[in-house]
Amino acid sequence: MCIRDRLKVGKGTGGSTPMVLSVEPSAFSLSQTPELDVSVKISNARKHEIEILYPNDQRLEVVTKDAAGIVIGRWSEDRAFQPTKGFVEINPEEFIIYAERIPTSRMKAGETYTIEASLANQEGYTATATVTPQP
Repeated sequence: MCIRDRLKVGKGTGGSTPMVLSVEPSAFSLSQTPELDVSVKISNARKHEIEILYPNDQRLEVVTKDAAGIVIGRWSEDRAFQPTKGFVEINPEEFIIYAERIPTSRMKAGETYTIEASLANQEGYTATATVTPQP
C-alpha cells in the first residue's frame, strides 16, 4: 500500500514552526457546513532529514474536543487500518501535507471547539486550532 495517497511532498521555506494545522472554513454555519477540511503541514527546517516510522497505515489522527476538553469526535473511530508499516522522510527545506475531513454533526452553534491533529503514533507532532460554529 502506497503511503503517498494521503500526503503531498513539496518545497517549503523551512519556517520555525515544524507543524501547522489548518481548518477550513475557519468561520462557518452548522446548517451549511456538514464537514470541515483539516490539513497538517509538517516542515523540515533542520539541516538533516526527519524520519517518521508508522506501525500501520494510519498517518493522521484528528480529535474534536468541546470547551470542557471532552472528546466529541475522533477521525479514526470508524476506520480500519492495515498493519502495513510505513516510512516517511522529509528532506531539509521540504514539507508534507496530510489532509482529512471531519464532521460537524456533534457540534453546537456558539460553542468553541478545539481541533487537535497529531501524527499517528508519534510524539511531538501535535497542533491545535479552535473553531466556533454559527447557527
